[in-house]
Amino acid sequence: MNDFNPSNRNIFIAIVVTLGIWGCSQNPGPSPKVQAEKIKTLEEKIAKMEDEHQTLLSARDQMKTRITALEEDRSALEKKLIHHKEVVQERDELKALADLRTSERDASQLRCELFKKGLQELLGQDESMISTSKPSSSRATAGIPFNQK
Repeated sequence: MNDFNPSNRNIFIAIVVTLGIWGCSQNPGPSPKVQAEKIKTLEEKIAKMEDEHQTLLSARDQMKTRITALEEDRSALEKKLIHHKEVVQERDELKALADLRTSERDASQLRCELFKKGLQELLGQDESMISTSKPSSSRATAGIPFNQK
């Protein structure tokens, strides 16, 4: 380093400073006007994103409210379905009981009809026996029972 004399050193420093100034002038960086435009664009984007964010938050809250209402409706419908199943089961049981009672009634009516026909037959036989054996008219008309001893 002793080879540098003060005049060479000054020339060297001047060259380095000149090259530094020339290098800085080649890439000046954004001008204040361009930076202001970029800042303005970024602020607009941020404002737009904040609006979208608020819109999404309100939509989310509405969906939560709707979900809650739908869950309440679903639980009410489940209760109605359970009640409906119970009613249907009771209806089926009552229908089976009504069918049983109807068949019992039909069987009883048939028995009554047969009993009635049997009685009518016996009465017919009795009348035919009475008409063939003409008992004494005095006792029959007076209503005195006929006693056989």
